[in-house]
Amino acid sequence: MLRYQTTRLNNGLRVLTAPVPDTKTFTLLIMVGAGSRYETTENQGISHFLEHLFFKGGKKYTKPNEVAYELDKIGASYNAFTGKEYAGYWVKTAQNHRQLTFEILSDMVLHARLPEKEIEKERGVIIEEINVYEDLPISKVSENFDLMVFGDNNAGRDILGTKKIVKNLKRPDMIRYKENLYTPDNMVVLAAGKIDKEEVLSNVKKYFPLPKKKKSHTFSPPVRQDRKRLHLQYKKTEQAHLVFGFPTIPALHPDRYAQSIISIILGGNMSSRLFAKMRQELGAAYYIHTSRAVLSDCGHLAAYTGVNLAKTQLAISEIIAEFQKISKNLKDSEVQNAKEFLKGQTALWTEDRVSVAEDFAKEELLYGKIESYEYYLKQTEKVTAEQVKAFAKKYFRPDNAHLAVIGPFKDQKPFAKLLTP
Repeated sequence: MLRYQTTRLNNGLRVLTAPVPDTKTFTLLIMVGAGSRYETTENQGISHFLEHLFFKGGKKYTKPNEVAYELDKIGASYNAFTGKEYAGYWVKTAQNHRQLTFEILSDMVLHARLPEKEIEKERGVIIEEINVYEDLPISKVSENFDLMVFGDNNAGRDILGTKKIVKNLKRPDMIRYKENLYTPDNMVVLAAGKIDKEEVLSNVKKYFPLPKKKKSHTFSPPVRQDRKRLHLQYKKTEQAHLVFGFPTIPALHPDRYAQSIISIILGGNMSSRLFAKMRQELGAAYYIHTSRAVLSDCGHLAAYTGVNLAKTQLAISEIIAEFQKISKNLKDSEVQNAKEFLKGQTALWTEDRVSVAEDFAKEELLYGKIESYEYYLKQTEKVTAEQVKAFAKKYFRPDNAHLAVIGPFKDQKPFAKLLTP
């Protein structure tokens, strides 16, 4: 398992060092509390827009393609991502390129020039990115579900923003947003590899000489303006894409260990209840899985699938039934099998050091502490079948079920009837 140490510099910047003696690679990750939940209705999508623009040149690497050229030249892997509560930028390269990695990544994030010409170019790129997801019902139905469960606020809205708002975002908006949130107290730098802690701290101080400053604002808890539980979107498709699930718990809730187990049992693998029912028994779906949305102050657990059009209502009723059965009918062996599956998946996950780095940096940034994988597995091992059933009874209430569907359907009544307790 990857180990780490946390050092807080005088300006408030947190540095995580994770020594890995037996590796030939070096990973550097910068994570900032500047995801879409920090946005307003006027600047929705600005976090993701900035992520794109940071690759367009800074103080030293000034040309739009220069960052990619320099990183490709050394065979590095690199990328960036924007979530609802954070944005991240990472580079993984050979050990001997550590210094260059610090130089490039800091130049991108701290000294981005945000040239008007590149903003206009990237505006078109992002609008096409939005169009891609609009044309993918497998993705769009997930967005619709989030918006319905969390509400029309910055927890429920899509990270990419809307085409209308993206078209109107201006350079001063981006500069102000960056200045307000890309502050040392709202940023974590993580270095992993065959590293020396003092060398890492020296490089961080050299390349991230940020003045002591606090972020200007945080995000508010999600407030729903209505209790809508069905979202039906008409679209001519070859199959119906749907998400069915329930609002559940935030990231650090004590029930999170039981939630991990129940998610696996319902739809976490090819021997799960939903996979067995929908694919092996009914032959109604190619893909089906459960997934958890876990935010600081809210969350949900849901099943995602695409089903045969003629079997859509049958599929939904069967999925609903599986969610309800688990509070009454659950074997100890199912719980134990889920625990063993989780152990195996965790072992595989920790082989991907970029993903582990992201986990560590996110937890340090958002919660101020990191729950080790060993502790997580230890707590999960304590979960009993009775606790899993109690979780289902508490959160899978029929009057709190939510359903999003995309397909060639115009009449909401049959779907609303399925949700009627």
